[in-house]
Amino acid sequence: MYTNLVGDTQPLLRYRSRDLGRLSDSEPCECGRTLVRIERLEGRSDDMISYRGQNFFPSAVEQVVREFAGISPEYRIVVDRRRTLAALGVQVEVLAAGRDDPSLPDRLAEAIRRAVGVRARIEMLEPGALAAAGVASGLKAKRVIELGPEH
Repeated sequence: MYTNLVGDTQPLLRYRSRDLGRLSDSEPCECGRTLVRIERLEGRSDDMISYRGQNFFPSAVEQVVREFAGISPEYRIVVDRRRTLAALGVQVEVLAAGRDDPSLPDRLAEAIRRAVGVRARIEMLEPGALAAAGVASGLKAKRVIELGPEH
């Protein structure tokens, strides 16, 4: 159930949404109110990926992928935990405009490293390969695949 975040005179139902956010009371809202409020939600705790001691959200990788010209906005993160040391891969679809740029995978890997703090192996796929693999099938895209045992 949801409960009042500031006082206890107005009880509400409380649901465990697993949304991660932050309370803010540092500056007034754009509308002028000065009450404590929740800032923009960062993600959901059950969506967070823990990889080699670093926690990050798939949405951070998505933001980086969407900034690059020459690749489709479709992506998939593969976390392979079958080996002693886990490996992280990001699969993207390269468009015709990106095929002539041999530095594209390295630039994308560096941008992901700067954004989330982990190194990822970039795999460039043909357009439509992720849709054919079922990334966007149904109502919700399957953006993260974890292989092997979880630690």
